[in-house]
Amino acid sequence: MCNSNEDHSEREDDGAPDFSQEIRNLLENLHCGSPQTDKSLATPADQTLDLLRDNAALSKAKETLSQRSQDKSLDVILQARICAMLGVINLFLDPDLPYTWRKASMVIAKAQSAGPN
Repeated sequence: MCNSNEDHSEREDDGAPDFSQEIRNLLENLHCGSPQTDKSLATPADQTLDLLRDNAALSKAKETLSQRSQDKSLDVILQARICAMLGVINLFLDPDLPYTWRKASMVIAKAQSAGPN
C-alpha cells in the first residue's frame, strides 16, 4: 500500500481542490515513513520560529539592538523596549541558562513590573 499512487477520491471534479485526497496522501506518506514536503509558503509564525533557531541571526540582532539602544535621539519608551528586547535575547542565548524564548520574555517582563502581555 505504501507504493500505491492510486487516486482514492470519490468526488467528481468540480474544479474545487480536493483537500481530502491531499490529506490522505500526507497520511499515507507519514505511515510509510516518507519525508514530508510542504510546498506552502512559510507563515510569519514559521519564519519567527526559524529565526529563533538561528543563533547567528539572533546574535546579529543583539549587536544591532545594542547599538540602537545607545542612540540618544530615541524616545525613552523606545529605548526601554529595546533594552527589554536585549534582555530577552541575552537570556535566551546564554547556554548556561535553561530559558525558552517564552520564559526569557516572562523574566524580563516581571523584572520590569509588567505582565505577560
